Amino acid sequence: MSSQSTNITDLISAHSDDNFIVCASNEYLNAIQDDLLLAFEKVEKTSQQITVVSISVPKN
Repeated sequence: MSSQSTNITDLISAHSDDNFIVCASNEYLNAIQDDLLLAFEKVEKTSQQITVVSISVPKN
């Protein structure tokens, strides 16, 4: 059994017609914050594709 890891940017790019909802605790959101920010910078329609749900979203 092989394990496969995909970063958020690659996942969104590979599924450009899909929408993503990220429901995360504050701790997990802090852990993936850099990947999310990179996705918003690199993928053209990211702001239309990703919804983030959390108790509080980091300021970045």
